[in-house]
Amino acid sequence: MFRRNMNLLAALWVVVAFVLGSVSEAGQHMNKPESVPTYQLKFYPFEGGEKAVYRTSWNGLVSVATAEIYTTSAVVNGKHSYLIIV
Repeated sequence: MFRRNMNLLAALWVVVAFVLGSVSEAGQHMNKPESVPTYQLKFYPFEGGEKAVYRTSWNGLVSVATAEIYTTSAVVNGKHSYLIIV
């Protein structure tokens, strides 16, 4: 029983230390908004069209299945979207 109370007391001290450490830095800003870089895509995926081919086999000897996926960009009802053909 004594050992259980000691473990509980040690866990309580860890929680108290964590909370006090967190509170001491609560008002500080981590980064200035100007210093956070913004990333811009150089190209959009599937814009020029892409093709993926998946092949599965059993023990590397017998072909079991093949799947081909074609993806291109399209405009549907005035909205930019992607056309995917499997």
